[in-house]
Amino acid sequence: MCSILIVDDEAYITTQLEERLTLMGYNVIGTAFSGEQALLKAKELHPDIILMDIVMPGKFDGISASYQIKQALDPIIIFLTAYADPEFVLRATDIEPFGYILKPFHEDEIKATIDIALHKKNLALAEFHKKRNQFMESIFAFTGGIAHNLNNLLFVVDGFTEMAIEELADDDPIRANLNEVLKASNKAADIIRDLLKFSKGIENKKEPIIINQVLKDVLEFVKVAIPSNIKISCDIPNLPKFILGSVEQIRSVLINMIVNSFEAIQFKQEGFINISIKDIDISESDKIIRDRYNLKIGSYISITIEDNGCGMDECTKEQIFVPFFTTKNRALHKGLSLSDVYGTVKNLEGTISVSSEVGKGTTFIIFLPEYL
Repeated sequence: MCSILIVDDEAYITTQLEERLTLMGYNVIGTAFSGEQALLKAKELHPDIILMDIVMPGKFDGISASYQIKQALDPIIIFLTAYADPEFVLRATDIEPFGYILKPFHEDEIKATIDIALHKKNLALAEFHKKRNQFMESIFAFTGGIAHNLNNLLFVVDGFTEMAIEELADDDPIRANLNEVLKASNKAADIIRDLLKFSKGIENKKEPIIINQVLKDVLEFVKVAIPSNIKISCDIPNLPKFILGSVEQIRSVLINMIVNSFEAIQFKQEGFINISIKDIDISESDKIIRDRYNLKIGSYISITIEDNGCGMDECTKEQIFVPFFTTKNRALHKGLSLSDVYGTVKNLEGTISVSSEVGKGTTFIIFLPEYL
């Protein structure tokens, strides 16, 4: 069921709307009476839909508040208005709302506007996931082709280098130089194996593993390297939660995610990394959640890693899962690329999502099928 936040400076309007929407079967999770309050409530509650009055007193009117909210979140915004002022209409159009409801409200109009907005949002999400999957599949194919070509070249390099070594005397100084060539070639081969793993999803042996225990072990490992000014908090259920995969794969994913969070906040005076594990059952009625996170119907374990680091802009978010992309100094970067994480999660038939705000922090959510 979709969640709705109502924003209007008139209390009787919010009360009336909340009663009508509840009777129609919608889930009203909160109300706000100003643009400033709407911004705080939206960030706290993460509603699917915001019914926003356009004209309100205070620092932010409904249009300005909607703009601020859309910088951090991606809700459906439907404007409530009794005005048809051209200036308001022009400014409102820039926000790209999903609809308008004119005051006074009519029940059938409210329902129709909300249902149409949900349908448009679902179509947009489906198109987004389709394009993203097509893009990543092309990256997989391109990466795999490069890896195979490099493998063929390394075979030639190794072969001729070993032949050259065999022709040298044991004390020939050139032998040491050629051995360095072989060492470098072996390192290149490791990189190629990682590329092939990303592009093809090389299968590790999958078995039922307790994800909360793996996370506890990883935290014991990484806490030693995390400075005291960065606090790590955890919400891990006591009951064992099973997924199908390999301990090595999951450990690698978790370590990389925590290291990336650490690197995003390491230069702050105070930082936090919040990690939680939850059960999530996705049913036929959870269409908004399914479309937002590209999930199928079923039971999942969600792993959330949240930090208050530097955050990312939209351009960066669109590229973070691409191989070799990084915003960090490569010499200082301790973790692997997030493309490795994406490849592993995909191999485990899961999904990964990211939300971020520049200067505020980043939240990653990994969904993995629960093993029942």
